[in-house]
Amino acid sequence: MVGAVFLFLLASQLRGDWIYFHAWEKANPKAVMQYVNSHSDPGMAIVRPAYFSDLFSYYDQTGARVMDQDKMDSAGKRSSLHGKKVLLVAFDVPSDPVTDAFLSEFHETASRHFPGFARLGITVYALESKSPSRK
Repeated sequence: MVGAVFLFLLASQLRGDWIYFHAWEKANPKAVMQYVNSHSDPGMAIVRPAYFSDLFSYYDQTGARVMDQDKMDSAGKRSSLHGKKVLLVAFDVPSDPVTDAFLSEFHETASRHFPGFARLGITVYALESKSPSRK
């Protein structure tokens, strides 16, 4: 009986591991970074979630200025980016105040959504400063 329970637990763990590594879309960091790498230029600023920094650094080939999103939590801090092109890497979470502020203060020129597990995906926004006529 103990052997059967052990085999059942081992089989369920192996099945769970296989599903985790092969079936779930987990926000797709490699594809996100391929997109970021292909759409960045040397004068561009990239803003990323702080908890995405390890994966970002692993796949980063941009050489661009990179900032953590949580450090851009005030209009004064974001004002240093006005006049520059910005790539905003944002997790799809409801009512993220920093992402919402970027989207209201900058003009979105392009975006691409990368779906993830449990609706937690990543969206990369290409942003430019709003011109006075766009405010």
